[in-house]
Parts: sequence; C-alpha cells; structure tokens
Amino acid sequence: MGLKEPVLFNDIIGWRHRGATGPQVAKVLDDGLALMARPFEQGEAIIVKPSSIANPMIPALMALRPQSRAVLLHAPLADYLTSIARKGMEGRLWVRDLLKKLLREGMIDLGIAPADYLGLTDIQVAAIGWLAQHMQFQKIGRRFG
Repeated sequence: MGLKEPVLFNDIIGWRHRGATGPQVAKVLDDGLALMARPFEQGEAIIVKPSSIANPMIPALMALRPQSRAVLLHAPLADYLTSIARKGMEGRLWVRDLLKKLLREGMIDLGIAPADYLGLTDIQVAAIGWLAQHMQFQKIGRRFG
C-alpha cells in the first residue's frame, strides 16, 4: 500500500516552524506513524513517499522506526530543473517556498549570505534545493547505511 505525500508530515513541519518543541513533535510524529503503518489487509506493507519539505524529518522518522527502511529518491538535476520550468509560476513559487523552509530548517549551508538568495533566478533557487537534498541524503546514508 502506498501513501503519497501524507499531509501530516507537512503539517508537522509547519507546526515546528510555529514553535512546537522536539518532544511535542516526536509524540505526534510517533502517533502519526503508528496510524499510517496500519495495513488495510493482513500481510500488507505500507510505503510512504513524503513531500520534499518533509525531508528534514527523515532522521527523526528513522530513529522512531529503526526497523524501517528508506529509499532516497531524486530526479537527475536536468530533469528536475526542466520539471520546475515547465510548471511555470506555480513551480517558481514552490521552489522559493521550499528554499525558505529549508533555510529555516538549517538544511542549506552553501556559503551564500541569506540576503543574496533574493538575487537568484528561480532555476538557481531550484538547483540550491536540489543540492541541499543531495547533501542531506549523503548524511542520511552515512548515518543509517
């Protein structure tokens, strides 16, 4: 059974940004994972594909469910940038919103001054988000194998 981009993860990220504490988030995340893990049929496995904004929670998810496994999916850079460009204004706004949230999560450390992000094109912003995801995936791979 596959769950595509459960809203719960996005809501928890938003809640964190509004001031939820680590223990509060861990409790709700643990309860949410327990509910999502319930199969509809006996013997069924549940696969969850979170949205990109939930990526900062991957270490917490893996710590809460150490028996779980993760597959870190990504598109090649050229395909990703083409996809963003094809989405027009919606894609442009989405990558800027993602950048803002990833910066808030402390996931972007590329030596660029915060004010300088405003001068980047939408495609450059998209590429930064892509790079941040790959940097995070490397860290997760080292930590969890």
